Amino acid sequence: MKTKSYLINRLFLILATAVLLSFSNTQAQVPMEIVGEGFNPSVYVESDGTVHTVYFSNYGNEQKLTYATRKITGDWKYRPLGLAAFCGDLELTMDKAGNIHVLMSDYRWDYNPKSRLFHGILTKEGQWSRRIIAVSWTRLISMALKA
Repeated sequence: MKTKSYLINRLFLILATAVLLSFSNTQAQVPMEIVGEGFNPSVYVESDGTVHTVYFSNYGNEQKLTYATRKITGDWKYRPLGLAAFCGDLELTMDKAGNIHVLMSDYRWDYNPKSRLFHGILTKEGQWSRRIIAVSWTRLISMALKA
């Protein structure tokens, strides 16, 4: 299943595109749904239809990383994962053990190093941790994760 993410008036929307079923010419359409308020989303969809997403949210004067998940027949569950000040780039994937991996970078024009690359893991048991894995004196861009 392909997924697309859109940012429209600060509303984070997920649109699952038409799924071509390999055993027939039938197409299935999945309706658009409002998930939450934020920006720069990254989405992972499991083969059973469970959706995982991370995005940045503003809480007052603070920018935080938010995780949301939903089984195909359930409701959205949300969890703030912590501060994400000055972060703008975000990627998400899941490993074979069911752990969520998040890659994000920040950019501070007034500090050195200018940019830091963070790797975070949300374990299947719900434990969240993150650490800096790289620093740069220029902006870090074009991130990609592969499980």
